[in-house]
Amino acid sequence: MTERIRIIITDDHQSYRQGLVSILKEENIYAIGQAENGHELLHLLEVEMLRPDLILLDLDMPKMDGNVTLAKVKGKYPEMKVIILSSFSEGSLQNDFKSKGASSYLKKNTDVKIIADTIKRTHYLVDYSNVPQKIKSLFTEREVQVIPLLLAGKKSRQIADVLGVAEKTVEQYRNRLYDKTGTANGSEFSAYCAREGLNFLSKNSLNNSIE
Repeated sequence: MTERIRIIITDDHQSYRQGLVSILKEENIYAIGQAENGHELLHLLEVEMLRPDLILLDLDMPKMDGNVTLAKVKGKYPEMKVIILSSFSEGSLQNDFKSKGASSYLKKNTDVKIIADTIKRTHYLVDYSNVPQKIKSLFTEREVQVIPLLLAGKKSRQIADVLGVAEKTVEQYRNRLYDKTGTANGSEFSAYCAREGLNFLSKNSLNNSIE
């Protein structure tokens, strides 16, 4: 079975939402909810108890804009991943919203393939800044990114697609992880991660794997 990533799209333009829903479905990204503004999004989260893997959030919306909505969402659901969609591309805005907890920032007219790739990376990749220092002392940032993908049984090609690197590069990361952990294959590596408490990495980033 293929991986399905669940999202909520929050944007006040229905045609834009519907367009994303149709195209992203081809990338195994499914909208489990849609909202026209922040109030509707919070209703989906708080009343209907929807739990998406991440949220696409427009900035310019009536009633409750993306800026206020982001603060409320991250305040109540700090682990929720949010990708900001905006008509503006200023670097200062991107940095500002990332400092407020947004996982990524995209222009609304970005090619849908790039939006899909960003959603996949945001879903899978671990926030290295939140990783305990003990783990950072053992593994590089890229190695930490590879761990949950290995634990999910992803093939090198799949990992390469998520990371945006060549398959040979993924094999190098895999071999380095095996060397550092004294393991020889996926089963031994999974056992090591369970023994050393590294499985939390997969829980943070792969909470909807059905592959």
